[in-house]
Amino acid sequence: MNMWKKIRQTGCTLLAAALLFTACVAVKPTSSGPAGGPAMGRFVEKELELPGSPSLEKGILCRGKDGALVVLDLENALRWDSADGGDTWQEAPLAWLAELEEKPSAADCAPDGTIWAADRKGKLYRVSPEGEVTGVKVAALDQSGGENRFVSAQLTALSAERVYIDYSVFEIQDGSASALGEGAQICDGQGNLIADLGDMYRAAASGDTLYVRDHTKGCQAVDIETGATRETMDGAGLFAEQVLGMAALDGELYFLDSTGLRKIPFGGNLPQVLLEGGAFTFGDPTMSVEGLQVLSGECIVMLLQSSSGRALYRYKFDSTVPSQAAATLRVWSLEDHEMLRLAVRQYHREHPEVDVNLEIALPEGTGQTAEDAIRALNTELLNGQGPDVLMLDGLPAESLAKNGMLADLSGLVDPEAFEPVFVEPFRTEGKLCMVPAQFALPLLAGSSALLDQAQDLEQLATLMAAGPAPWPVGPNGEGLFEKHPADGTIRTADALTLPTSGDGYTITYTSSAPAVLAEDGAADDAAFRRFAGAMATIDGRYGLAAKGDQASSGAWGASVGNITYTLGSEMFSYITGGAQLGCMLLENTFAATYAVKGGPEGPGEARPFPGLEGSAYVPQVVAGVNSAGSHQAEAGDFVKTLLGSEVQNTLLETGMPTTRAGFAAQLAALAGMLNSVDLNRSLYDPTTLLKQLTGPMLAPSAVTEAAFEAVKALCEGSVDLDGAAAQFEQAVGLYLAEQR
Repeated sequence: MNMWKKIRQTGCTLLAAALLFTACVAVKPTSSGPAGGPAMGRFVEKELELPGSPSLEKGILCRGKDGALVVLDLENALRWDSADGGDTWQEAPLAWLAELEEKPSAADCAPDGTIWAADRKGKLYRVSPEGEVTGVKVAALDQSGGENRFVSAQLTALSAERVYIDYSVFEIQDGSASALGEGAQICDGQGNLIADLGDMYRAAASGDTLYVRDHTKGCQAVDIETGATRETMDGAGLFAEQVLGMAALDGELYFLDSTGLRKIPFGGNLPQVLLEGGAFTFGDPTMSVEGLQVLSGECIVMLLQSSSGRALYRYKFDSTVPSQAAATLRVWSLEDHEMLRLAVRQYHREHPEVDVNLEIALPEGTGQTAEDAIRALNTELLNGQGPDVLMLDGLPAESLAKNGMLADLSGLVDPEAFEPVFVEPFRTEGKLCMVPAQFALPLLAGSSALLDQAQDLEQLATLMAAGPAPWPVGPNGEGLFEKHPADGTIRTADALTLPTSGDGYTITYTSSAPAVLAEDGAADDAAFRRFAGAMATIDGRYGLAAKGDQASSGAWGASVGNITYTLGSEMFSYITGGAQLGCMLLENTFAATYAVKGGPEGPGEARPFPGLEGSAYVPQVVAGVNSAGSHQAEAGDFVKTLLGSEVQNTLLETGMPTTRAGFAAQLAALAGMLNSVDLNRSLYDPTTLLKQLTGPMLAPSAVTEAAFEAVKALCEGSVDLDGAAAQFEQAVGLYLAEQR
């Protein structure tokens, strides 16, 4: 069990994993340029401008008659057509919108120029190329005769007589919705059902064929006229589960996911990578893809949305541009990070002459262990090779620094741009060999009186053990709202809700890790005994070992602006009155604001979670440069980009920036978002949290795992305290020997 991964993931939304990013790969580069020069040809990105720069609040990207690019603005009743891939545009009003009962929620253009549209009352409309509107009732799905219908927001216009409706049609009665059919539907021009495609959820049309993809990653080629399936394609292992966009052209399918855009002939098994996410704007984690159209094999257009609005981007193959940049920078990370992806994209903006390979050693779903990945990395480094830039999260960073494998970053990093706690602990023999780009903060919330009684972990354990019988809450909050047997209310005197041993360990070890290890990396026997004893006290009171070791996932979320956060039962129980204290791994300041909304005694206070000695934080995206790397200058520039304002000042969900300017920018964005949100909370200054931090949690993932296993054995009763301490000391000793 990877407890380090659980520490990083608690209370946050998981990112889609990426296997390998390569900054730019050409579709079909020539073998060589003029006079035997470099291979030529790669895609070039360009933002397209519409006349008048509209906001496109309800913008829809289509492929219309003769393959023209079409943009429909349903909010402002305008359309734009381009026959040259977006270089020039013709604007025209959507006069037919005035004839509809309400503005449609979905629309699309058929190859003959017909537009199909649907509103949220189940009405389908067919608009001829001349603008004549015909209302269509989906008679085949009309089981009750009612008029109140909801049609899914996705549809694909196939022809003047055919339309594909994603998922199904729903009937709404008494505030609840029920499906009037199963699966995706193809209807004719009179609303008659031609085909029910089952559990299909992505579609694209080309010629006389509709291609649909289901949840098992399989695809069907469906005859548009008859609705009959012509051919099936397994597709297992070819496409990411989270497909962001799909298109078809001349018998070839185009799939867009978090890693990039791939093309594959229908029935094939070897997809071709056209666009890598790390090189282009659509790969920016702050962007979402709202539309994808393939005009030709060498021209693709996307409609992207960010917090600042929607924009069109074209990706066109240019045979005059070298297929590969002058240099390729390798960036390595054990796990994926949203900020790291953002930095890769920003670096490419600043340095288009350099390609970037972003290597994620442990993509989600991999069977490889962290130890295997680290061992392979160490082999490269010992041979004087390896990636140019290293994200040191979970790695034996101090060992790498002491062995001279990390370059000194002192000339790249201005210490005054950070709080000292984000710089000084990362020096080795006076050299700054690593620096975190963001951090997470273990947080404890409650009344000031209770927090004053929990100055360290042992005091907190005593406080938790002193209350009445624990509240019966399941791993995912089951039973949270059940009446307490003592007083019949949903309130309890429980100090803190900890559903499982994984939850308890994650939050407590994070704050105590610096004390558990000595300066040379060996186990500190006395400190570990204190930590294990406190955990045993907590377990004896809550029975955590019997509840399993898997950290529970948060089940209660909230969003403000483009920020979403999740509260686990540890915090949710507190703010709903089920516990006197709440805890969480804080990864954005908005979540902390909500945390101090208050528990049983009203608005509270937030402090760093107490460890054995002080309060540690979790450094994230910890950057280092391979001292033996072949691209020292480029690697240094990447670190500058990672710590620069374009990355640090971006509001993200999965970590707080370490630079003073970045943290201030997040607080400013938070204040702006909260103007429209009434949280009934006490005011607090998040910067005070930074002042209370004593240092980073730098324990390698293997040591983190070893501590957990020893504490788990103690709480389960298989060893006593002496045995747990010996088990931990032995595991750490073996790890250190391997690193040497």
